[in-house]
Amino acid sequence: MKKSIRKIKILSIILILFLAIANKKKMISVTYDDSYLVNKNLFVYLKDNKFGIMNSDKKVLVQNEYDEISKYIDKIFIGEKNLKYALYNLKNKKVSKNYDYIEQIGENEFRGGTEEIGKYAFLSEKISTDEKYLDVINTNKNIYIGLLEDKRVEIINLESKKIKILEFTELQKYLENLN
Repeated sequence: MKKSIRKIKILSIILILFLAIANKKKMISVTYDDSYLVNKNLFVYLKDNKFGIMNSDKKVLVQNEYDEISKYIDKIFIGEKNLKYALYNLKNKKVSKNYDYIEQIGENEFRGGTEEIGKYAFLSEKISTDEKYLDVINTNKNIYIGLLEDKRVEIINLESKKIKILEFTELQKYLENLN
């Protein structure tokens, strides 16, 4: 009887230690040099001259490995490393190729490009294109227009995840039908 009580106590101690270690691993917090709020739950923090992302509990979501991080973050963010920009999700997975510049044009929509090609690509979680647009315009929350060189446009519909090519002269009629 004494041996079984002793085994139970040892197992209980082992379980308590295991739970404490597991809990500690989940809550990795950080000491940092500076931080700023980017939305109600996320902070960008600066440590050792590199930026990362943490939540309001100071749990690190993205390690401090970026030279720059975008000021607005919802589901994805712009991260800059060595003068190249790319999109990353909050699990720190790269979701675009590298670009010389990326601009945010919607909540989770961006346009990016390289100096070499000199045009924009449309970038989002739902649809991404090659660098082929003179400009990308946000018409409403789910519709973007990519302006092509040959007097045509591409309608980028995030809801249907489709791209439709139109002559520039057909654009006004298309936009009127949206309303």
